[in-house]
Amino acid sequence: AALVFVLELDELLYKSLVPGLVKGIVSRLQPVPLKRERMLRGLSWRPLLVLLACVSYVAWMTTQQVQPMHHRMVEVQKAMCHGGTIDFVVDVSPYRGGAMVVQTI
Repeated sequence: AALVFVLELDELLYKSLVPGLVKGIVSRLQPVPLKRERMLRGLSWRPLLVLLACVSYVAWMTTQQVQPMHHRMVEVQKAMCHGGTIDFVVDVSPYRGGAMVVQTI
């Protein structure tokens, strides 16, 4: 039912908002020929490659950016909240955009 609603709404918007000149141009368009893709057990390789790239990027960001920043934030929290030293400065690095903590004494 929801798909029918979306398709009907799409058609309604097209009929009411698209100028006649554009409708004429669209009606004369020829279909774009597609190349046959190699399939892996009935699946195209492109979505699998994109999924692999996304998972790799998230894993890289987690290990190279998120975890070091988390460890640094935990250090700052311990220093500020658990009776540790209060002689430090916190600033944002202009190059990496992350917080930097430096002990002053």
